[in-house]
This record gives sequence, structure tokens and C-alpha cells, in this order.
Amino acid sequence: MQFINIRLLINDYKESVQFWKYALKASPDYELEEMGYAYFRTDSAGIELYKRDKFAATMGDPLLARQAQELQAVLVFLVDNVDATYEQFVREGLNVVAKPQDRPEWNARSAHVYDPKGYLIEFYSPLSSEI
Repeated sequence: MQFINIRLLINDYKESVQFWKYALKASPDYELEEMGYAYFRTDSAGIELYKRDKFAATMGDPLLARQAQELQAVLVFLVDNVDATYEQFVREGLNVVAKPQDRPEWNARSAHVYDPKGYLIEFYSPLSSEI
């Protein structure tokens, strides 16, 4: 398991991208403005910006979508096998939020859990080697 990035859930896409461009003195490495998404790579981990409403819409379940509207950030980890990681967390009694599912728009298979303080944690594996 490898910590990859923090996903900041934002309301104002342009303002947030401008701030991070200034703060990091760099342009996004990957950007999909129509999706409200930008990714900045750093030496150790990335910073993802994702419009809160767009992220919430990807959660599928209406309750999860409403909960996602309240989130500030998501911690994102790369794993070898999302399904095996998910099953391990179920066995250990973690607060599972979303079962593993393919998310072609992200090029990822992912699952989500809450930590004891309510922070959303995402575990993912790429669907392919392409971005």
C-alpha cells in the first residue's frame, strides 16, 4: 500500500487551481476542467483538486453523495488488489463506505472506507497503465 495523494474537494475550481499553481509554482500535471479535476505532482505525493459536486455524483448511492458534499478531503492509497484489500477491511470491521467498483472516468477500480474520525479513505488500483 502506498500513499499517493490527498484529494481536496473544492467548490471554486478556477480559484483553487490558481492558488495551487501559485503555491507550487507549477501547472497541473493533469487537468480535466470539464470534470472539475486537476492533479499536481510533488516529490513525495500528489495534490488532487476535484469539484465536490462532481465527486459526490460519482459515489452512486444517494446517501453517500449527500455525505460527500460535507467532506473536505479524501486520502488516496494505491493497492495491488482493491477487492482483497476491501475484504480484509470488512473482516476487520472497518466502516466500509463503497464496495469495489470500476470507475472508468478515473481509470481506476476503487473502494472507500471511513476512519474512526470520519475521514474518507480511498483505495484504488489502475484499470490500465494509461491515464
